[in-house]
Amino acid sequence: MLAHLFEAELVYRSEMEPLTREGELIGSGDGSVFGVAIASALAWTLFERSGKLSCAMNPVAVIETEDGARVRLYARGFARRSDEASRIWTVDAAARRARYQAYLVKDDASRIQR
Repeated sequence: MLAHLFEAELVYRSEMEPLTREGELIGSGDGSVFGVAIASALAWTLFERSGKLSCAMNPVAVIETEDGARVRLYARGFARRSDEASRIWTVDAAARRARYQAYLVKDDASRIQR
């Protein structure tokens, strides 16, 4: 069963090195995640296969939790925009692998089990 864990806000940073190298590199940056069970900083790298209005993507992120753990996420998803002039993309992605998998399993509504 899939569960919504958090929303993420990403900021592109042209000077950041990618977290990994797999596919066509689009960019890297930092940002934050926020949800019922987690609020932390993150670093991200995005690889994609571009189209005019939609694209397949493979984001990689590292979330640094408040207790010092580093959760590395590998995801797959798709992005779409309303027209070619738009700079705003709507993204849906699902984690396909995580280094600290226990962080992705909720044991109740207020925290994530480690």
